[in-house]
Amino acid sequence: MTETRQTLFGEITVSVSNGKVAELAFSPSEPKCRDGRQLHTSDVRLLNRAFKQLDEYFSGKRQLFDLPLQSASTHFQQRVRDTLLCVGFGETVSYGELAQRVGMPGASRAVGSAMRTNPIPILVPCHRVLAAGGKIGGYSSGLEIKRRLLNLEKYAAPGYWDGWTAEDNCVLLYLRIDGKILLIRKKRGLGKGKVNGPGGHIEQGETPLMAAIRETQEEVGLTPLTPKHCGTLQFAFLNGYTERCEVFQAEAYEGTLRETDEAEPFWCDETAIPLDQMWADDRYWFPLLLRGKRFHLRYVFDDDRLLFGNTKK
Repeated sequence: MTETRQTLFGEITVSVSNGKVAELAFSPSEPKCRDGRQLHTSDVRLLNRAFKQLDEYFSGKRQLFDLPLQSASTHFQQRVRDTLLCVGFGETVSYGELAQRVGMPGASRAVGSAMRTNPIPILVPCHRVLAAGGKIGGYSSGLEIKRRLLNLEKYAAPGYWDGWTAEDNCVLLYLRIDGKILLIRKKRGLGKGKVNGPGGHIEQGETPLMAAIRETQEEVGLTPLTPKHCGTLQFAFLNGYTERCEVFQAEAYEGTLRETDEAEPFWCDETAIPLDQMWADDRYWFPLLLRGKRFHLRYVFDDDRLLFGNTKK
């Protein structure tokens, strides 16, 4: 039995044969039942269980899988698989190190070949095997997927945010006047097409406050007066990009509202915030902003899909 479902990581196809997981693929066209065995209808509950555990893994809630797996085609491949299953969540080994653990030092190429024919990636975590010197090495489903899986485990590991520094430092600023809030629809850059507040990158030599005022002037033509800091957001994306965002609000301004090449501004009633058109994390911290509560929250995304973070309201 084979089924493709939309997961937090994108479309994934799982095949079940004789009561065991036989294949996992990252696109509907990829499963091939490589060893020639016929896929038979099996217990639907196993398929549901597999997808449930995968979503728990993608949302940072699961580090070990508890699923029956179809045996490898050869004794050597099974030895490599069994050894690889002992490489823990967030850990990596080289092909050479894995060959030593298998008990065959010098057989790194054979180990690499066994990884390339692994029909159950993620569940048998071949993404945790790197080339010598920590280089990413190969991956049968593509290096982009391998990087995303490695970053997923890095971000979900305990202590990841300790001493964390971001690749980019940004700001957001929300003007709030008489029960209305100024929002924009972004025309370019990260989040293009989404509804957000005016904001952008902190330039060299700027404080976050200076950047918040400048970005609001540039994007909507208004100068916020006496903005105050409301909270901090930290973001990590599976493509490796990281961002820290300082959030401000102001209750007065000077200037005339205008549309620019960067943003289409509009006033919105605070009781009708279009959260379905905003980044997925906004629904968790925006109510705090409106209630005047400070926040410091962290989120992990895959493209624009929220995987995990501070999601308790």
